[in-house]
Amino acid sequence: MSPSDDERFGAELTAANPALQRRALALTRKAQDASDLVQETLLKAWAARDRFEPGTHLLAWLTCIMRNTFLSQIRKGAKEVASGLGDYAAGQISPPSQEWALVARRVREALGEVAEALVDGRPH
Repeated sequence: MSPSDDERFGAELTAANPALQRRALALTRKAQDASDLVQETLLKAWAARDRFEPGTHLLAWLTCIMRNTFLSQIRKGAKEVASGLGDYAAGQISPPSQEWALVARRVREALGEVAEALVDGRPH
């Protein structure tokens, strides 16, 4: 596709966006999920723009991409198994290891100062 073809195709995608939003909302029943589905559909359509045949019905082509994407997401979700450990794992927090390294260095420095004071006979 030439740059002007890409521009025209992009404009057609933009014009189809409201209709895609409505169709996606009908599929997902959630506004955020619908927006994500439209975005994924538009990305796939843009990547496959060389396979679109000008003169055919763009919205039908986009709807087909959207339906297939939606069904793939459902299949993927059906294969995922909730372990029940997610909530437990989310509550487990461990500080970054570099903080522990700083604490360990400060403890070593403090112990070194105490050892020097004991060797020199200074009060601690």
